[in-house]
Amino acid sequence: MDALGVIQRLAGGRFLEEVAAALVEISEEVVQTGNKGAITITIEITQPTTGQPMVVMSETISRRPPKADPRGAAFIILDGELHREDPRQVRMEFRTVPNEERDPARVEAESEMRRVD
Repeated sequence: MDALGVIQRLAGGRFLEEVAAALVEISEEVVQTGNKGAITITIEITQPTTGQPMVVMSETISRRPPKADPRGAAFIILDGELHREDPRQVRMEFRTVPNEERDPARVEAESEMRRVD
């Protein structure tokens, strides 16, 4: 029996399917992260009874998905303290304007009234 015939019988005949699935899974993760990944195929060969011409092969597929780059965080350091926001800058308050206040005709009318005053 050739090597391909042996490999086709591993994992109850599902070894090549499992390898293909691992290749696709790790490849997709590599594309998502841009970092490298790997799969390792190990075939361990043992002899159940010493002196007999029989061997047992056990397969293992190890997946090493790509590691994501650390996201980190930015801080401002002033006077020996870390700050999430720059304490030297004036804090501005932002709010969502309701739809009725965003009507262009109303905004223009209010602008005209301010110019007259």
